[in-house]
Amino acid sequence: LKALLIMNKRLEALGEKVLLLEEGMLLRLYTGPLFEKYNIVPRGGATTGCDNPFLVQRFQSLCGGKDGEVNRYITSIHTLTSGVVKLSKLTPVQKVFRGLGGNLLPRQFWEPDSFGCKGGVEFG
Repeated sequence: LKALLIMNKRLEALGEKVLLLEEGMLLRLYTGPLFEKYNIVPRGGATTGCDNPFLVQRFQSLCGGKDGEVNRYITSIHTLTSGVVKLSKLTPVQKVFRGLGGNLLPRQFWEPDSFGCKGGVEFG
């Protein structure tokens, strides 16, 4: 709650809309236990057009229920998106680098550093 108040003060100072409590709660859940569920919905839970069996199966296993019912977390994802858009007003503009097809990834992608971390990719 303290972090939400701090963010809202910064947003108010910029003349932007403040975060609702629900947005703050969902942003917090997204950084933890519900990240995987919220992220699999647009990848494997599309009602049409998903032809990746792994993503579809993963969606079913994470979001499926009895009798083939699934939870697409529609309200949660919309509320989460609203919170992300509001918080984006506090993010400084900077360069973003994207990969180019046909090039090799750097050594740091494949070899762990002193903390055991190495690069990764995300479906999407």
